[in-house]
Amino acid sequence: MKPNVNMNKVNYRLNMTNLIKLMSTTKFTDGQLKCLKRTPFWMMFDALINKKIELSSCMKYDDVIAKIIETFNPASNCFKIGPKSVKLSTHDIKLIFGIDCGSVPMETAYGSKPTFGLIGKKCKDTQRLTSKNIRSLIDDALGGRKKSDNEEVARLISLYACLKLFYSTTGETIGWAYYQHMEHLDKMREYDWAETIKSTLMNSIELHHQRPERVTGRVMALMVCNTTFTHITINVYV
Repeated sequence: MKPNVNMNKVNYRLNMTNLIKLMSTTKFTDGQLKCLKRTPFWMMFDALINKKIELSSCMKYDDVIAKIIETFNPASNCFKIGPKSVKLSTHDIKLIFGIDCGSVPMETAYGSKPTFGLIGKKCKDTQRLTSKNIRSLIDDALGGRKKSDNEEVARLISLYACLKLFYSTTGETIGWAYYQHMEHLDKMREYDWAETIKSTLMNSIELHHQRPERVTGRVMALMVCNTTFTHITINVYV
């Protein structure tokens, strides 16, 4: 297939590097690890902490992703990969990224600034939550030793993963609504994070499949299309 886009202009904003460095170099306490285990993303966090994933294996290839996006057929909601027409499902997202979550729908389009946690305490004058803001808050939480600090580590690292990986956009900010779904750690797994990740990506693809450079979301998942999209058996992460 001849691509319709100038590949030199395609640069999807996905940055696994910072998350890998954060997770692999931080000496988490037992209390912090126990809280991280309560999140839907623990399998991925565990792999990063124990250096089971190398940075070289997490590189994205923008030209491959763009070519896959261009094969998308809105009528069938499928990609044309070789002789096959394949869909990206919520189950695929769970397997690719090791997400353990439930089926409660999430509302992420709107959300007021949270009043709980370090964000509620330290971001009163913050208009948009940026990557820099979150990293600073993570450092603050890591320095604490209270149960609330440990829970905040889990929330903020999950939020950082959402910004850098799962819901990446053309900018470096993330909506308040994601953090609101993290207020109660024991309820985080009840929400359908995988469906939200998938729908965010697929909605963007449906809108921009003819201009793949405009697509946002977790486009790295599409690289699985290039091998065996319909028979994913891995439970580790791109």
